[in-house]
Amino acid sequence: MTYDELLAKIDETETVGWWSPIRFKRPSTSALRAVVGLHRPAWASDGDMCLTCSKILSVTSFEMTVQQAKYPCSTIKAIEKELL
Repeated sequence: MTYDELLAKIDETETVGWWSPIRFKRPSTSALRAVVGLHRPAWASDGDMCLTCSKILSVTSFEMTVQQAKYPCSTIKAIEKELL
């Protein structure tokens, strides 16, 4: 799932009902959008990397591999799994 598709899927969960054109921002979906925004893809020479995870990879000695920082990272994969 691409970044834009994931945001669209989150937006789908905000609909009140099939009968209602009104859309409310629920705290849970707003939080998901914020996390997805932090973990957005950023172009790198070896492919798309998660913006947040690539920063962690470059500034800490945290045991994170380049594969784990590639987009979609484990955070995005977990969100996608819950939305399916």
